[in-house]
Amino acid sequence: MKSDQSIIVIDDDEGARRGLEALLSEHDYSVKSYESAHAFLSNLKDKPPGCVILDIMMPEMTGLELQEELLNRKLFTPIIFVTGHGKITWSVQAMKRGAVNFLEKPYEESELIDSIEEALQQDQLNRRIGLNCPEIIKRFDTLTNREKEVVEYLVYGEDESTNKAIAKKLDISYRTVEEYRSQAMKKLQANNLKELITMVIVCKLAMK
Repeated sequence: MKSDQSIIVIDDDEGARRGLEALLSEHDYSVKSYESAHAFLSNLKDKPPGCVILDIMMPEMTGLELQEELLNRKLFTPIIFVTGHGKITWSVQAMKRGAVNFLEKPYEESELIDSIEEALQQDQLNRRIGLNCPEIIKRFDTLTNREKEVVEYLVYGEDESTNKAIAKKLDISYRTVEEYRSQAMKKLQANNLKELITMVIVCKLAMK
């Protein structure tokens, strides 16, 4: 077993579940599967899994609805969505809520494994930041209005959230955006952009 972080597979297709169980076991992951979102929730323990591989189209409760339910419970478990019915609007919605990836079937095995490794790393980051949310929220309040605007675009921007794109949106120079971004990262004590984005997503959701 690679770590104490377990992987949950949720898919109403029994063949897909069994196939993923076998594949992940071959890669030495601890894995368990459920046929529905309700079955998973009814067996959810105090310690959530390291990540969830989740079918988006399921009866009774869809993958997106389960993602929303986990967030409502203040559980920031990284999710990898898989689907044979991909829509851009679904992927955008899922990623904005913190999903690690949105894979359309058929996907490459290597793509799934890479996504799992990223999700498990994200889980560790989420847990660490989640414990420090009160302090991070205090730091966020020290940002100027412009710094907050830049951070919001970086995290929730609908289009490409590069410095140049943000500069165009806010009608300011590229270098000014760089300065606001740099100052925001210093004030929040974020080591990199991924950490900054996780801070905002996890701590804002924790406040709801």
